[in-house]
Amino acid sequence: MPSILKRIRDLERVLKKKTGDEHAEARDVLEAKLVEMRELKDANEQNEKDKKVQQKYHMIKFVERKKITRKIRVVDTKLKANLNDKDRGALEESRSSLEQDLTYIMYYPRGKKYIALFADNEDEKNTKKASSSGPQDEARAEAIQVCALAVQLQRAYSYFL
Repeated sequence: MPSILKRIRDLERVLKKKTGDEHAEARDVLEAKLVEMRELKDANEQNEKDKKVQQKYHMIKFVERKKITRKIRVVDTKLKANLNDKDRGALEESRSSLEQDLTYIMYYPRGKKYIALFADNEDEKNTKKASSSGPQDEARAEAIQVCALAVQLQRAYSYFL
């Protein structure tokens, strides 16, 4: 990153010095290079921000992924047991919901603040607050849709390879 900033400053200095019609082609090349360097700098800054956010929520996502996979294994063992149709339907519905949660965790966008599935609630007031949080539920639903679309695109892409 510092070398990119240094190159940008160098190009700006060179462009300030050369002010003649005889250097028009060289000036165009330098301006194009300057634009390219600025775009590269912006991309690097965005990657750094994404990395920080990803590091911040890594442990939360890891723990939630473990919880979900454990719950999926429990549901699978119950499904393997011979159950009546009513129980089997409820378990399959539960499994699909858990798979959706796992997809949410795995494919959550890198640069966005992660909204946890399992909030640590100590008393009932917090539980009521967490259950009635409209914006978080909307954001979670939107993220689930985006993640599901990402999974579908990934499957389609792997199908054509």
